[in-house]
Amino acid sequence: MTDRILTPEIREKLLGIMPFSEKSSLWIVPEKYKLIEDEQFRASFEIRSFTKDEIRTARKLLLAIKDSNSLSKEPEIIELTRKKVINWKNLYDLGTMEEIAFATSEEDDGASKKLFESIPASIQGQIFFEVIRISGLIDIEKVSLK
Repeated sequence: MTDRILTPEIREKLLGIMPFSEKSSLWIVPEKYKLIEDEQFRASFEIRSFTKDEIRTARKLLLAIKDSNSLSKEPEIIELTRKKVINWKNLYDLGTMEEIAFATSEEDDGASKKLFESIPASIQGQIFFEVIRISGLIDIEKVSLK
């Protein structure tokens, strides 16, 4: 049997169709930040996959949004997403022009609620889609959400 090497490139292609341990993490750069040429200002986020219970919750929330054509469940989706962000780097407050240091919530291992709420909704959405992708909940490419 030949030795197989799982490279980062192959891993990227397999995300969502192979298991991803709940205790493992992955650094992601949302699409909008990939456009920033200077890497020191390209924010990245360390995320974890959903647990089985969180997958069921996320699926119910997505179906509720689809069925009602309403964003009334958005706060619950943001909260689920926040809990899966366990670190970030190169995130800046453009008002103060200072880097936002990562801090965990007092309730769980996720990001501080106050700090996570300061991240633009479009970026929170991109993080959510990455979390559901590595959790195997949905194939982002097939539903044209990426």
